[in-house]
Amino acid sequence: ELFKETIEDLSRTTDEAYNLLENLLGWARSQNDTLKVAPETINMKSVVNSAAGLLKLNCENKNINIINNVPDTTTVFADNAMTHAILRNLLSNAIKFTNENGAIEVSAVIDESMVEISVKDSGIGIEPSELDKIFTNEAIQSYGTNKEAGSGLGLKLCKDFAEKNGG
Repeated sequence: ELFKETIEDLSRTTDEAYNLLENLLGWARSQNDTLKVAPETINMKSVVNSAAGLLKLNCENKNINIINNVPDTTTVFADNAMTHAILRNLLSNAIKFTNENGAIEVSAVIDESMVEISVKDSGIGIEPSELDKIFTNEAIQSYGTNKEAGSGLGLKLCKDFAEKNGG
């Protein structure tokens, strides 16, 4: 049992370090304008499924269910890698801040020229005092329901990538 717990902790720590490194590298390239947007038509249902698949172990560890309500035919014209990074970050945050046995729902609202993707969770939410800091350069330190560390960098990256894609 101790071995199993140690492996799970190691896996979670490794995932957190990997996600932080990915976010830091993406953010740095974005800030230096070395990251070029290469838009293409991508299926959003597939992007959500792919991101959820990468986070499957995290969901299983907390018994969290991701419900993909994005219609099968929903497509966007955006950078594939950036879109995957956005969904991976939003789902990772939702998992991090949702209690065990919770649920996360991803849906889409299709407008004439835009698609709005929504990630809704049954989590603990963001402290009102922290809301103003989300998209500033001010540091945010928070912890998920299982003491998972959060820095807020992922949300800043999501915002930056969404804007680079016209969102």
